[in-house]
Amino acid sequence: MARQRQSVFLRSLSLEYDYAELSSATLNWDASRKLGAGAFGAVFRGELEDASEVAIKLIDLAALIGSGQDPNCSGFEEEVRVLSKFRHPNLVTLLGWGKKDMQRYLIYELMPGGDVSDRLAKSKSGQLPFQWHERLAVLLDSASGLSHMHNSKPKVFHRDIKSANILLDKNGTSKMADFGLSFESWATDSAVQNASGTPGYICPLYARRCVANAGSDVYSFGMVILELILGLTPAVADPRQPGGIGYPVGHIIAPSNPRIGGFEPGALERCMANLDHTAAYPRQVAEELCTLGLRSVNTMDERQRPATVDMVWQIRAMIKACPKDRFMPNGNIGQAQSQPSTPMSPYSARSNGGYSGVSSDVPTRVMAPTAQSSSYVLELIFATGIAVEALPPDMRQIVLIPDQSNPAMSVAGVGRKHQSNIFEAWLPDQTLRESISRCSFEVSWGPGGRPMQFTTKGSNQLAVEGRHVRKNTSVPLEIGRDIGFLHSTSASDVFLVLRLQVSTVAMPPQSPRPMAPTGMMIPATTKQWRLVCVFVNGMLPDVLQKLPVDIKSFGLMSGLNSIGRQHQPNTFTTLLNNSQGDFTKISRTHITVTVDPASGVVVTNMSNWPLLVGDKALSTREAAPLHENDVLSFTRMDDGNLSKIMSLQVTLGF
Repeated sequence: MARQRQSVFLRSLSLEYDYAELSSATLNWDASRKLGAGAFGAVFRGELEDASEVAIKLIDLAALIGSGQDPNCSGFEEEVRVLSKFRHPNLVTLLGWGKKDMQRYLIYELMPGGDVSDRLAKSKSGQLPFQWHERLAVLLDSASGLSHMHNSKPKVFHRDIKSANILLDKNGTSKMADFGLSFESWATDSAVQNASGTPGYICPLYARRCVANAGSDVYSFGMVILELILGLTPAVADPRQPGGIGYPVGHIIAPSNPRIGGFEPGALERCMANLDHTAAYPRQVAEELCTLGLRSVNTMDERQRPATVDMVWQIRAMIKACPKDRFMPNGNIGQAQSQPSTPMSPYSARSNGGYSGVSSDVPTRVMAPTAQSSSYVLELIFATGIAVEALPPDMRQIVLIPDQSNPAMSVAGVGRKHQSNIFEAWLPDQTLRESISRCSFEVSWGPGGRPMQFTTKGSNQLAVEGRHVRKNTSVPLEIGRDIGFLHSTSASDVFLVLRLQVSTVAMPPQSPRPMAPTGMMIPATTKQWRLVCVFVNGMLPDVLQKLPVDIKSFGLMSGLNSIGRQHQPNTFTTLLNNSQGDFTKISRTHITVTVDPASGVVVTNMSNWPLLVGDKALSTREAAPLHENDVLSFTRMDDGNLSKIMSLQVTLGF
C-alpha cells in the first residue's frame, strides 16, 4: 500500500516511464551503454522512442538493503520531488522516473561532457586542456544553480556538492546534479539525523552539529573552487593517514587554526604558490578566486562565508574584468621559450611562477601598416568602476589623430588635453580621472613600415604589456599590445587598460556618424553598428521596447565579435528570463560577427541550431554577409518545426 501511495505521489510530480521503453532505450542495459557504476546501481545512456538522448540512473534497492541500509536512503523520491519542482538552466533536468520490482530509475537529460572531476583529471593527465576561463565558467554556472536553490521558497540544501556532481553538457555549460541527499526547508538552519556528504567536501561544523544550512553548502562549493584552482582532489585514499584518507587541499592551505580563530597565516600565498599550472590562471583571477575559496571554507565562523548569490556576482565580475581573449596560453603564440618573462598583471600576458596568458590572440611580432594606408585606435579593454560593454561603440576607443606639424613622422597625443570627453566617460571616479595627465603619452609612427613608438610624457605611471615605462622614455609598440595606467609602479596595480588596434580610417570621435543606404552591405570601416533585439519569444513587444538599449543590443566593433551566453550573460539572462527552456538553447558562443575592411561584415553560426538570416537558414559553421536592416533569428526545434527564440536587427548605433 505504501508503495502504491508513493507511485501515485510521484506520478503527480513527474512522468513515469514504462520499464520496457527504458530497457529498449539502453539496448536491454547493454554494457556498451553504461556511463558509470556505483555500489548500488549504474548510469546508462539511452535513446528514447522520440530519439531523445538521455541518461538513466538505475538504483538497486536490494543492494542497498543487503548492505544494511534503509531503502528510503536511496534518495530516489527526494530527487524526483526536488528536480520536478525546481527548474533552472544550471540544474540538471529530470525528465521522469520508472520502477520494476526492487529497481528504481531516474531519467535525466544527457550531459555528454561528463563531470567536472573527470574533466579535471583529463586536464592533469594531458588528455584534454581545461583552461582557466573554462573553469571560471563552470564555477559561475554551478554557483548560479546553487544560488537559485538557496533563494527559493522553500530553500533547498544540496548536502553533497562536489566536482563529481557538477555535470557538463556538449557546450561546456555546467549543471548541478545528484539531489538524492537534498531536502527542502523553510528554516535557515535545519537539524538532520545524519550529516551526509563526501569526505573532503563536507563542512566540519555541519558534520559535528548535524545542522544543515546554506553555509554548509557554501563550504562544499568552496572546496570545489579550491579544487579547480589547485588541481587537487579534496580527499584521497591514503593508508598512511588516520582513517585511511588524506586531505591534499587542507594540507596545502591549512585553512583554520582554533588558537587564532581563523586561517593559518599565509593561506593565500600557499594557494598562489600551488596553482594548477595546466589552467594558466592570470594572476588577478587567481588571487580573487583563491580569496573567494578561502572565505567559503572558513571553518571557524559560518558568518564569514559568502552567500551563494554574492559568489555569483563575484565570479561574474571576474569574467567581465578579465575576458578570456586577453589571457590565452603561451603555447598559442609563436614566442621562443627563452624569451624573458615579466610580472603578470590584469592586462599583460607573460608567465610568472605558473601564471600565464597573452593580451591578445594577435601574433606578438606584427609590423604596423604604413601611415599612408592606415590609422590607429586605442581600444578600451578595462576601466575601474564601469562595464566597458555598456558604453556606446564610439566611446570605447580613442582614434589616434596625428599632429600635422611634423611631415616626416605621425605623432598622436593621449591625455585629458586631447580626449577630455573620453576620459570623463571612462573614469567616473573624479580622483582617478584627474590623475590622468594633460598629455600622458604619445604614439608615433612613420612611413615605410617603420616600428611604432610609445613615449611617456606626463606624470602617470604607465606600462606596456606589464613592463613599467619610466617618464620621458620611448619603447617600441606593436599592434595588439596593451597600455596600462597604474596607481603605482606595480604592473598589477592597474586602473585603465587600452589596446592598440588598426583602423582603416582616422575618424575623429566628434565627427558625424556615417549613414548607409538601406540594403547596402555594412562597410567594415563603420564603428556604430549594432544588432538590436526586435523579438523575444514570450516577451510582450512593449516590454521589449522599454528595455535600455545596452541591454537589448550588441555593439559591433572592428574585428571578431562573439555573441552568446558566455560573452553577454546579463543581456541573455534579462531577455530570456521568462523562458528558461529558450535560455538553454543559447550557446556560450552562439554567433560571431566579423567586421573586416576587405569583405565587409559577415555572420557565422557557431551553435548547433539553425540561424536565420532573413529567410535563409545557416547551419553550424556556415557564414553569410550582413546588410543594414537584415534580421538574424536564433531558433530551436518544436515538433520538427523551426521556432524563433529571438530576433536581432542590423541597424545603426544610438
